[in-house]
Amino acid sequence: MRSTISPAVLAALCVFFVGCQQDAASTTSGHVANKPPIVITEEPWVGKAFDGETVRLNPPIRFYQELIRARNQVAKGEFETTADYEKRKAELSLPVGIDAGKVYLFEFTTKVKYDADQGAYTADPSFCTDYDFTTLKNTLACRLASVEGAPLVNRREVYGQTQLFEKKTDTEYSVLMSPQDVRKIAKRSSQYASYALASKCPVAVEEAKNYGPIAMAYGVTFERPDFVKGDTMHLHTYPEYKNEWDVEKIGVFGKMASLVCYTNDEHKRVVYRQVL
Repeated sequence: MRSTISPAVLAALCVFFVGCQQDAASTTSGHVANKPPIVITEEPWVGKAFDGETVRLNPPIRFYQELIRARNQVAKGEFETTADYEKRKAELSLPVGIDAGKVYLFEFTTKVKYDADQGAYTADPSFCTDYDFTTLKNTLACRLASVEGAPLVNRREVYGQTQLFEKKTDTEYSVLMSPQDVRKIAKRSSQYASYALASKCPVAVEEAKNYGPIAMAYGVTFERPDFVKGDTMHLHTYPEYKNEWDVEKIGVFGKMASLVCYTNDEHKRVVYRQVL
């Protein structure tokens, strides 16, 4: 027996099912909208000390940020003498993960190559100079790392014409040391009367043949959470140039402690280590 559905009933059923589907969709979409937003949090920062065997590199930007943050927590009081202020800063504890006397490795980004005549891996050295921080007395700045800044593009009017103007600020990080300490670990250079740090890792030829690419790192010990900001170097400041390049200089008091050459792969095996 075949049953028939009247047009009125059929219309009612259609309205019922469409309404249910809309309610379900509304509920589902409402559920999605009510989900809590995803919050990306930065991992707590911890300095990675070098134990003499395991290469654990520290990114200079984050590392120096921690030292600078600790220093910025202390401001000179209106009725505080400079001597008292310097004494109070010297008594500050280092940030979490930075222990006085421990060595922290920073990759030296200069290309490392093998020199068979010298029987060593070599790279262009880093220099310790007195012209990056001219306001400091009896202090040399040993270049540790240079980090490129992200370019910012803006528009500007030059001679009645609109030009795209790109500005970039790089940051150079240095370790601030006394000349007496620098002379113990570096050689006098003719370049601006500065001192060249060690940048050679002796390794026998037959042993070097077994290695792939080699990288170099300097080990640093930090003494106190105090930093100095040097004069910003301005380049390309004339209207004829479309771009402007600034270099910001930041130095932290410490000591260059070691030179390490290691395999530039996932294993990062130490092939040479020199205490400076």
